Amino acid sequence: MPDITMYHGWVNYPTWLVYTAITDDRYLREVLYEKAERSNTVEELAREIEDEITDLPYDYDWSFRSFLWDLLQYALNEVSWLDIARHIWQEVYDDGEEVE
Repeated sequence: MPDITMYHGWVNYPTWLVYTAITDDRYLREVLYEKAERSNTVEELAREIEDEITDLPYDYDWSFRSFLWDLLQYALNEVSWLDIARHIWQEVYDDGEEVE
């Protein structure tokens, strides 16, 4: 089981995994980059990213849904949405300035 603290320079494994999934999936990347362009702040973008990702499981009809949902919710609650938003914000705006 992966350690949920510091992973590949990210705050934890779930945060790294969500960011990796976003950047590896063309559709998600485009959707979230568009949201970054429309967002006024990194915090607003973080909320948009969290909403987009946490709505994904509703698209699936899983057996053992309750068990998997509980496990998924635990992992998603560990994600630092603000860290992901900061990275996407900088990728979209690429102004060279560090986002606080």
